[in-house]
Amino acid sequence: VGEAVVRVQPFRLSAHPVTNAQYLEFVRAHPEWRRSQVRRVFAEAGYLSHWSGDLSFDPDLASSPVVRVSWFAARAYCRAQGGRLPT
Repeated sequence: VGEAVVRVQPFRLSAHPVTNAQYLEFVRAHPEWRRSQVRRVFAEAGYLSHWSGDLSFDPDLASSPVVRVSWFAARAYCRAQGGRLPT
């Protein structure tokens, strides 16, 4: 059985995960993605639950990857950066 060759167009993928500090800048610019503002259809109750507030988290987390975000929030972040989620 022969293997099919599939050509893929060149693409770029970030080499580093999005940090809490980077995501904070996003939610500052897009208040609809703040923990207290996000519509529950787009994020579960645990969304950004490791943050102490809408715009605050433990300073030790600033350079750590952001976690507890939804697929919708990740997609919105990528679009705001001029990118998209990988498929």
